[in-house]
Amino acid sequence: MRRHILNSILYIFLILYSSAILGQQLPQLSSGHWDKYVYNPAYAGSTGVTQFSGHFRSQWQSIDGQPTTQVLTFSTPVDVINSGVGLVILGDQIGNVKRQNILLSYNYMLDLPFGFLSMGLSAGMDRTSFLGNDWRAPEGEYNNLGGNHNDPILSEDRISGLAPQINGGLFFSNDFFEVGVSLQNISPFAYGFGNQLGDITYKQGRSYIFQGSYFYEYNDEILLVPSVLVKKSPNYLQTEIGLGGDYRGIFKGGLYLRGYNNMSIDAAIIQIGYQFIKNTYVYYSFDLGLSKLRTVHDNSHEISLRYIIDEPLFKIQREKVIYNPRFLD
Repeated sequence: MRRHILNSILYIFLILYSSAILGQQLPQLSSGHWDKYVYNPAYAGSTGVTQFSGHFRSQWQSIDGQPTTQVLTFSTPVDVINSGVGLVILGDQIGNVKRQNILLSYNYMLDLPFGFLSMGLSAGMDRTSFLGNDWRAPEGEYNNLGGNHNDPILSEDRISGLAPQINGGLFFSNDFFEVGVSLQNISPFAYGFGNQLGDITYKQGRSYIFQGSYFYEYNDEILLVPSVLVKKSPNYLQTEIGLGGDYRGIFKGGLYLRGYNNMSIDAAIIQIGYQFIKNTYVYYSFDLGLSKLRTVHDNSHEISLRYIIDEPLFKIQREKVIYNPRFLD
């Protein structure tokens, strides 16, 4: 009984909280430590190979209205113009708020004496929907065919709005470390809901992301990669810090902590990865809940797939430049 009551309270919390989270345009992905292109358009093609990836996340399982996220990405270098291009398709839902977007990116890569620098932009459309038919008001009347909220504010219909989205990023890499910064929603736009929301304006939020990794070769077969990920919006700050590992390019893993104090601690992240076919990888991320929510959810799970083509799709005949050969196998 206690668990049911807490689930109901948390469901209401998720719906109210989703407006702030979705406005930040930041999907929660534990795999962001190895697939940096999800957050930074400047990363596309930076490893010299073509990459396809997919991420499928179920967060806080057993809570009604739990967050779920699906992300598909494609990126490749364009050698002829020292550039990279890519595509991100995102689906994200928290409670009765659903978000979908598609982004195309372009980045220019500049070779430096001590590494290389990439500068990138992504642009596309962002769609947010409020699933009014799934709401349940205390005074509402419902049946299998639908219902009436008996509330002048809540709509029984699905309400959707569109807004442009523009992101930017910088990425630097050499043989020893890599670092990237990105800005989500360079110019925040309001969603076009028409008169569906009355006088309510729903607008995107600007967010900043920092990612850094250091490469330490323990021996010829083992690579250790300490890394940090920081997400900052006007009202929220979240960190992930930990250690990843690679054994002969076949087995991969990592252990990370999300949060930095008693207010932000969320989970311990355990990752494992395996190359089961040449150039084809599967990853599993398990988020062990550490926050107060851990008493009412069954942790979080994420499955990721990655496929690599060992060369750019658009290339010229010249010697191939490999910036980070450790991550290509």
